[in-house]
Amino acid sequence: MLEYRSWSDLLTDGENGDAAIAVSDDGEYTLSDLRERAASVSAALAGAGVRTAAVCTDDFRMFLESLAGCFMAGVHAYLPSSFDRSHFALIGDRFEAVLTDGSADLSFLSGKRMLSIAGLASRKGLRPRAFDERAGRCTLFTSGSTGTPKEDSKTARELILRAIGEHPGVSMCYGRGRRVFATVPCRHGYGLTSRVMLSLLTLSVSFPRAIASQEELGRIPEGSLLVTSPSFIRRLDPEGRKARCAHVMAAGGRMTPEAMGLSVRVLGVPALDVYGSTETGVVATRLDDAPGKPWIPLPEYHLYADAEGRLHVDRDPVHDGRDLLCGDYVSFNEDGSFVLRGRIGREVKIEDTLVSLNKVEAAMAGDPWIAAAAAVDVRHKEREGIGCAVVLSPRGLRETGGMTPGKILIALRERSAGRLSPIERPRYLRIVERLEENAMSKVPREWVLGLFEGKD
Repeated sequence: MLEYRSWSDLLTDGENGDAAIAVSDDGEYTLSDLRERAASVSAALAGAGVRTAAVCTDDFRMFLESLAGCFMAGVHAYLPSSFDRSHFALIGDRFEAVLTDGSADLSFLSGKRMLSIAGLASRKGLRPRAFDERAGRCTLFTSGSTGTPKEDSKTARELILRAIGEHPGVSMCYGRGRRVFATVPCRHGYGLTSRVMLSLLTLSVSFPRAIASQEELGRIPEGSLLVTSPSFIRRLDPEGRKARCAHVMAAGGRMTPEAMGLSVRVLGVPALDVYGSTETGVVATRLDDAPGKPWIPLPEYHLYADAEGRLHVDRDPVHDGRDLLCGDYVSFNEDGSFVLRGRIGREVKIEDTLVSLNKVEAAMAGDPWIAAAAAVDVRHKEREGIGCAVVLSPRGLRETGGMTPGKILIALRERSAGRLSPIERPRYLRIVERLEENAMSKVPREWVLGLFEGKD
């Protein structure tokens, strides 16, 4: 397990200054570079009187020096999950300045102070100063795919504690000089810990920009770590560009046997499947593509299921005794491992996006063509999407007469465009005379799912 080192110690003690922590076509970026540039950012923010700022960059180096500079200057850093207007609306007026690398169009933030990260970090010869790591704070946001995004605030100290707590489950992936590539952004909880904090604490060497496509896998040297998601892996072409990674980590969705096969074929190794959330961090891992393979909790975490089978975390390295509710129903085995049984609130992940089945059913049942609807998540070959069983209303029967089921599906997708996002709209449709109900007047999931099994 990693020994605890504070941000203040990492930035001020002068040790390992020549260690590379990032590398690109521009050359190596060392721990000394980070220390000097973070000190410059801190001095510039203090001189400008900035107390709150949004950090808008996906470059590992600029992100790290901005975050460290904010902590050093006592500036609260906000990390928007995306750089569009809707996510900034969530933060509202809580930030007064924007630290940007200039790559995103932030013209809608015309009332905010725009500060160039390159300019803030340009002063030479400055030395970092010690600071209270409990005072430095950042706020992360979930993607908000099914409604208002949730936020999670962490101190500088808590970021390090979380990374140290997760290290035993992923320690084989990191090490001094190990190259780290990623398809996930630094500003998300998973990316912040797995791509940024663990790389920094282990002196691994990160590639500054995220991998955006399979063609870019050619950048990855043999023996590297790829921090990615099941969604990225599922999109890989088995005949396309390949990499020979030493390790692959995947979080944010369902790692199917088909995806695990693609990981081996295209990336060179099976993916280490990690489980957690923005609030909890990684709490369990597994390395197997067998259906129903259980998850193994990390040693620094205590997990339990309540009377309804909902998963909780009530002990972790960050939250002292706080009970955190996870998003899944589970069953525990005698050895402490657990198996997922379904999403709480009937939420499922489709291509790494949370989709509420309740929302889909309400939207479809609101169409004049439909009398009743029941939705499930369908995993078909290499594709996944929402399947919907519908009972047509008298009007629906009249107006769809002569249409094939495929054309009805297309029409319903178009008609639901104002109520459902593209990923929420059903990809599969079954028209039935009635929805089967059990003794509790509920439509059994197994019955709906059975309508789609073995059919295109």
